[in-house]
Amino acid sequence: MVKAGPENPIRVAYDGDEPRPYVLVRGRLEARILRAPFYEMVEWAEAKGGKLGVWSGGAWFELGAVS
Repeated sequence: MVKAGPENPIRVAYDGDEPRPYVLVRGRLEARILRAPFYEMVEWAEAKGGKLGVWSGGAWFELGAVS
């Protein structure tokens, strides 16, 4: 289990319009965050500067634009 934070950041790539979220596990190894947990994170997200994101481990992780 990995907790997102400065050493394990979340990044969101896009395949067309579909978000592809990942969390860094170690080194260059990333794990894809499945759709259901990602949408749950989006429900917890807050808006900041026109972007949605979550705080974890004292770091802000952008999940996407506010629509």
